[in-house]
Amino acid sequence: MSEIKTDEEMQRKITAAQLDDTRPGVLVRMSSETINLSEEEAYWKEKYKTRPYYNEGREYDDYALAFHYGWESAAKPENAGRKFEEIEPELERNWSSYIGSNKNTWQDFKDAIRDAYDRIRWPK
Repeated sequence: MSEIKTDEEMQRKITAAQLDDTRPGVLVRMSSETINLSEEEAYWKEKYKTRPYYNEGREYDDYALAFHYGWESAAKPENAGRKFEEIEPELERNWSSYIGSNKNTWQDFKDAIRDAYDRIRWPK
């Protein structure tokens, strides 16, 4: 995955995604708040090595798609109030479409996806 470097590039990605809401992982405005993508990216870049699922030697870019998928899934209005376990089968089915040719397996990154989902859906 090539990392998005600017807020302007991220906004273009969001706008394009919102035009095609059948695509897996669409990022939309939640009913009461908007996800600050720069904040999420910064948070996960700082914290990923401290998470229990972190594997020594992996870089942030190895986890980035999983974090994005988690927070994008949490932002979907249809997932409002739903726990990760409720939507896990659907997310797993859509994972290979979301990552394209990337070789990251669901089992390898499920916990990172859950972590990002829960951070948005159930903030502390």
